[in-house]
Amino acid sequence: MNNAPGGVEAETRRRLDQERSLVESAIAMVAARGSTRVTVAGIRFGEELLPDAERLTRGKGVKVHPIWGLGDGVCDIVVEADDVVPGADD
Repeated sequence: MNNAPGGVEAETRRRLDQERSLVESAIAMVAARGSTRVTVAGIRFGEELLPDAERLTRGKGVKVHPIWGLGDGVCDIVVEADDVVPGADD
């Protein structure tokens, strides 16, 4: 990794964009009913991504919610169809 000031910022932006793309893809997959639930694990920018993810789900029959880790700021983002019954696929 480049430790120059611009390099750290560029790497952070790249990682944020990559995580945003993963969450958007999960939303699209569930909205298209390709899956009833997708978990995107190890998200470092959950706080930044959740508001946008929630906006993207509106009117698509999809909901998102985070599962926060223990103090490390990393979370998993769960994307699921609105009509999923908890435990039904266990």
